Amino acid sequence: MHPVYRELKDCSSDLCQGDIIDAKLLRPALKGHQDYMAERPDFCAFCVMTQTCDLVREQEPAEYITLAVIRFITNVFEKGSNRDRTKRRLEPIIGYQQNKRHYFYLPAEPKAGITAPSVVDLRVTFALHSQHYEQIVSARRIGMNELFAANLGWMTSYVFSRIAMPEWDEEKRGENRDSHIDGLLKLIERDGVSERRKLEITSDEIAAQKVLRFLEGPVLQSLEDIHRKLDDLRKS
Repeated sequence: MHPVYRELKDCSSDLCQGDIIDAKLLRPALKGHQDYMAERPDFCAFCVMTQTCDLVREQEPAEYITLAVIRFITNVFEKGSNRDRTKRRLEPIIGYQQNKRHYFYLPAEPKAGITAPSVVDLRVTFALHSQHYEQIVSARRIGMNELFAANLGWMTSYVFSRIAMPEWDEEKRGENRDSHIDGLLKLIERDGVSERRKLEITSDEIAAQKVLRFLEGPVLQSLEDIHRKLDDLRKS
């Protein structure tokens, strides 16, 4: 089993962020107020997005439980697209890094009901009232490893908390973006610091830090103490 997944020791335990929910088993709870989510054939499963601490039964769980849709990766990437571009897009996804499409990768795992490589689409979420808590538990197939669940939560917060910055406006800036980048590259090629110079600066900084630690250390009581301290400084 891929390390992203966590087997459930107790199928009736509290829900956790990252739990994988069977779409077909949850369908009865969706009927009437989430018909769109229930009927979409390309939504193969759902993933619990609400934080684990808000899902503890004894502490009265959150009023609404947020779920994200899971889709097969073949349903989000077009066949026949540029291979190199698709490869560049896949690399951060399978590495569980932030990516422009906001996908969280799920390898195929029969126990999870994920029959082919898939992604959690962090942009497509919906909420169910906590009155459906037990139905969600009953439809749960597998859990998610805590480390991956934490990363899922971080990626989700990034989607909804990032600041929208304006696009490059050629009219206001007086030049296009490519020209500006080209100018920066030429400046760096002409005046950029050399690798040798960077190493020299780094060495000087390290030496200065050593001297500062020496001066900030305890007061030395004898000449012998001073020599011993200087020897230690040279060795470090």
